[in-house]
Amino acid sequence: MQRTQQQQALKRKPQMHRTQQKPQEPQTQQKPQEPQTQQKPQEPQTQQKPQEPQTQQKPQEPQTQQ
Repeated sequence: MQRTQQQQALKRKPQMHRTQQKPQEPQTQQKPQEPQTQQKPQEPQTQQKPQEPQTQQKPQEPQTQQ
């Protein structure tokens, strides 16, 4: 009789392990796909300066060094 009680106890144990596993709840951690507010709209690129006349380039002066 003692042996059958032990066998029943062993059979009950795996069932207890199953209760420890939480049921598949709706994943609340996954946020819904909200409109991406982080993405800024394509504003006119003000960083790009317009092509100004190249004043750095000096005009070809007559070579007086020669």
